[in-house]
Amino acid sequence: FCFFAESTPTKVDVKFSNALSDNVDFAVFWRSHEGELLPATKWIPQGQSEIVETHSGHHFFAYDKSMSYFKEFMIPEPESNGGTVIEFPVHELRKAQPVARFINSLDSGTIEIFWKNIKTNEEVKVSPEIKQGEWFDVETHQGHKFVAKTPDGEILKVFDVQAASGDRQEFTVGERTKATFFNKMGQNIRLFWINSVTGRGIAVSDLIGGGASHTVYTSPGHKFAAYDENENQILEFTVTAHFGDHEEFYIQEL
Repeated sequence: FCFFAESTPTKVDVKFSNALSDNVDFAVFWRSHEGELLPATKWIPQGQSEIVETHSGHHFFAYDKSMSYFKEFMIPEPESNGGTVIEFPVHELRKAQPVARFINSLDSGTIEIFWKNIKTNEEVKVSPEIKQGEWFDVETHQGHKFVAKTPDGEILKVFDVQAASGDRQEFTVGERTKATFFNKMGQNIRLFWINSVTGRGIAVSDLIGGGASHTVYTSPGHKFAAYDENENQILEFTVTAHFGDHEEFYIQEL
């Protein structure tokens, strides 16, 4: 969840220090207003620190290299008589939970998300009204069940979380963005989705022969890369189409 200061944000310097008892490096990420995690520091070894220029009300996370353990920070307003640097020593990291992102891709209208207790069938509302084209993130657990409804209670879709700890799984209500990749090269290629947090690629296709194409369902801002059979990157792409639209990419020699 994102929190914002009610008053005008104040520019501050924040010092993140690695005070972990074991020899673990971590990096600090800023959570943007769109919910994306963006790197704010390099990897910080035990006993070292980095200073970040930011504003009060901003939201940061420290993650280890596996992206499985983290600590969360909300930048406060600095004290009027205090120093210019706010200190955040990191003494421990806790295991990251899966995150479920619920995307409203309906042509119109809002949706609400409910967690469903599979033992009692009780439903608990966990989101505000999500407007068309917007999304909402929920920390959850693998195996949890959620229900998307209209504000008047009509059930639109039921979701089961399969994501592992530290991963994010996206659920869409309505039509998703489609991206089609056309192989215009004289060799086989394979398509990968690039995780914006870890930078790791996840294969989303088998080998695509020359002249063939492959279509995936995705979201605006997602990145993909095409690789040859020797795992050499050929081109990288960013989806710019809106929710429900279809975008085409052509993989060819530059």
